[in-house]
Amino acid sequence: MEWRGILALFFFLFSCLQTVRSDAESITEQFDVRPGGESHKAEKALGPFKCTFLYKAQGGTNEKWEMTLAKDEFGAHSCTVTRPDGPSYIFFLQFKMKVAGAKLQEVEAIGGQEHPLEPEEYVVSKRHNEVHSKKDIFKSTLKRLTVYAEQHKNEL
Repeated sequence: MEWRGILALFFFLFSCLQTVRSDAESITEQFDVRPGGESHKAEKALGPFKCTFLYKAQGGTNEKWEMTLAKDEFGAHSCTVTRPDGPSYIFFLQFKMKVAGAKLQEVEAIGGQEHPLEPEEYVVSKRHNEVHSKKDIFKSTLKRLTVYAEQHKNEL
C-alpha cells in the first residue's frame, strides 16, 4: 500500500513538472582556439539558429574556449564564445561572429580584465547579421563575445 502512494505521488509530480516545462534550451561545446595566424572556424546550431565564429590568432598555445547557444522561452536566442578558465594569452588578429535563423539585435564584446571593448574596435552589421573586429583598431584582446538575436516573426 505504501509503495502505491509513493508511486502515485511520483507520477503526479512528474506530470506537474512536464506541464510547467519551459521551452528554454541551451547547448555548450568546447573548441580549441589555435594561434598561428591562420583562419579558423567554430560553428554550432540549436534548431534553426546557427552561430559561426571565425578568427585569426597569434601567441600562446591552443586554448580551450566554449561556444554556448541558448534559446529562452520567448524565442530569443544568444550565441556566446568565451574563455571559461582564466586569462587568455591569445592575441586575436581578427574575429567575426555570424548568426542565421534569427535577427541580430545586440552585441556584448568583452576584452581583457573583463572590460567591454571600445565601440570603435568592432562593427555590428544587423543587415549582414554579424559582428566583426575593425582592422587596425581592434586591440587584439577578447574574453567573451555574445550576440543576442530574435527569431523572425511572421506578420499576420
